[in-house]
Amino acid sequence: MIEFTINLAPQPKARPRVAVVKGHALVYTPKKTRVFEAEVAAIAQQHFPQPLKGPVILNILFLLPRPKTLMRRKDPEDEIPHITRPDLDNLTKSITDGLNGVAYIDDRQIWRLNTSKLYHSKTGHPQIRIKIWGIEEEESRL
Repeated sequence: MIEFTINLAPQPKARPRVAVVKGHALVYTPKKTRVFEAEVAAIAQQHFPQPLKGPVILNILFLLPRPKTLMRRKDPEDEIPHITRPDLDNLTKSITDGLNGVAYIDDRQIWRLNTSKLYHSKTGHPQIRIKIWGIEEEESRL
């Protein structure tokens, strides 16, 4: 199993945009999403000499920025569930796409996925914690 942390505020995958240039429709991914996915890939590259082959299990924990309204003395010190936007599936997609070609060949290799999103603790900061392993490792743990 490979574990690593991305010390960036989680970013959701933005919807594709369409631009018309000289009468032709061009579909593109917004720059903010491309930049975030490139940062994810660069950080993951440090942990993967080559992409995993075969089925992959992926666990992702998103720690999102905690608003000031949850920093009062009466609020819990620890991480707490995040139930507002951004959606968990959009956050997940930005990570799985960013790991393509680095942690695994393609995200279709993911056969088990566990994701959660929380506000970080009062003393914490936004980040993304990732655990990933191939099926061969999983079979040896069973």
